[in-house]
Amino acid sequence: MLVFLLALLIAVVASDIFNLISIHSIRTPSTIKLDNIIEH
Repeated sequence: MLVFLLALLIAVVASDIFNLISIHSIRTPSTIKLDNIIEH
């Protein structure tokens, strides 16, 4: 259970970092498509 919570925390932090990077980087069609997949 603890391992699951740790993995969940890492996933949340990683997604936040990815969002920060994607906001500051050039928005290519592939990243926009990837963001749409993640959001849905």
